[in-house]
Amino acid sequence: MSNLVSIIVPVHNSRQFLNSLLESLSNQTYPLFEAVLVDDCSTDGSYQLCQNKANADSRFRVFRNTFISGVSAARNLGISESKGNYITFVDADDILDKDYLSIMMRQIITTNCSIVSCASTTKESSLGRRTKFLSKEETTYHLSKTVHKNDDDNHIWGRIYRRDVVDGHRFDVSFKMAEDTVFLASLCDGKELKLRYLDYVGYYQRLNPNGLVLSYNTDKYYTSLNNLHDYYISPSHDDDDKKLVLNRLISIIKGLLKECELTKEMITKILSIGKSIRGKALVTRNVSFKNKLFLIFGLRKPFETIDLSKPSKFF
Repeated sequence: MSNLVSIIVPVHNSRQFLNSLLESLSNQTYPLFEAVLVDDCSTDGSYQLCQNKANADSRFRVFRNTFISGVSAARNLGISESKGNYITFVDADDILDKDYLSIMMRQIITTNCSIVSCASTTKESSLGRRTKFLSKEETTYHLSKTVHKNDDDNHIWGRIYRRDVVDGHRFDVSFKMAEDTVFLASLCDGKELKLRYLDYVGYYQRLNPNGLVLSYNTDKYYTSLNNLHDYYISPSHDDDDKKLVLNRLISIIKGLLKECELTKEMITKILSIGKSIRGKALVTRNVSFKNKLFLIFGLRKPFETIDLSKPSKFF
C-alpha cells in the first residue's frame, strides 16, 4: 500500500506508560499504518505487553534486540524492518492525538513535502487543538534553514518523513544523546528538503523524570559532547552539516556545566571545546541568540568564578 505509514517505537522498560501509547496508536483515525515496536531487552514486562498487542492487532509487529543496544540501534532496526512509504518516530512514553496520522498524511501528500511537522505539548489535554507557532506559521521551509535554528527543534518525533528521505540514513549508535541532531543533519546533507509546519498539536511529550533529558547523566552528557565535537571537527562532514549541530553542541555544554558533577579535567575539556567553537558559532546564523550570549559570557571567566546554578537572563 503506497500510503502505509510505519510508526517506529523503541521500547526499554516502559511498562508504566506503554499501554497509553499503544491505545493512542490503535485509536488512530488513519487506518493504513504499521506499528514497529522494537524492544531493547526490557526487564519490566514491556516486551510481553508489546507481544500481547501484536497478537490482538495485526497492525503491530514486535522485534527485540539480542542485547541492550540503545535507542539509536532500536530505531535503526525499526527502519530496516519497516514496510511503509512514510515513516514516523514515537517514543514509548509519549502519546499521539487520534487524528495525528490523518492530519499529517493529508498534508504530506497534498503538499508533496519531504517532511511534515506538528506542534507538541506537555499537557495531554492540549492534544488536537490548533495553536499559532510563536515563530512559524503553517507554511513550508527548508529543513536545513529551520530545524536547527534553536535546540527546541532538534528532535525526530512529531514528524512524518517520506521514506526516500530516510532511506540510506541510520542513527549513529555511538551517541547516547543528541542522536536526533546528527540524524537530521545527515538527512540534510546538502539537500533542500521541504519541511511543512502545521498549526496543530498532535504529539504529547511526557516529561518523564527518569528520562535522559531530565536526568542529567554526567557520563552520557560528557560522552555525547565529545562525540558531537568529533563530528563537528571531522573533515568528512561539510561545513553546512557542521553548522547544523552547533546549537546542540552548545546546549550540551550548558547542561554539563549547570547540572552535572564534574572533575577539573572534565571542566577544562568542556571549556576548551566551548572556546574552540566560539568563533564560528558567533557568526553562524543557525546559532540562537541565547547560545551566542552563553559563549560570550559563560566561557569568559574561569569556571570556579561563575555560579551557573543561578538563573541568568543571558543563558
